[in-house]
Amino acid sequence: MALFASQSKKQSIDDTRTRDSVTPLRLVIHVADGGPQPRVISLPLQKTVTIGRGGGGAEQQPDVDLSSFRALENGVSRWHAQLTHDDDFLSIEDLDSTNGTRINGYQISAHRPYRLRDGDEIEIGRIRMMVTVVRIPTQV
Repeated sequence: MALFASQSKKQSIDDTRTRDSVTPLRLVIHVADGGPQPRVISLPLQKTVTIGRGGGGAEQQPDVDLSSFRALENGVSRWHAQLTHDDDFLSIEDLDSTNGTRINGYQISAHRPYRLRDGDEIEIGRIRMMVTVVRIPTQV
């Protein structure tokens, strides 16, 4: 059963290349938190984005901090997974987390990148989400 009702046909998230150097791309993460609608996290697309839980007095924090989603109780490690935008593709890699990372219910191996496709559901510990890349329209 799909987590998100309005999923389009799956296709590669491989059109992340900018058509011109000024067209910004954003990483959009829809997090299912038990409410009627998923909560949205949006940030500029970078080469790497870490996902985990902050706190604990750590000097460095993950780029996407899932603490507000009860990350500790849901099995999210401080440095759980990493998204990488490389060669026009988006991939995810588990950073040897305690409770693992899944793509569409499939447990992935640590320290191995897995290519993501549009509409894939990922689980970080027990937190389910969907990751997409969107192009910000330029004003004319």
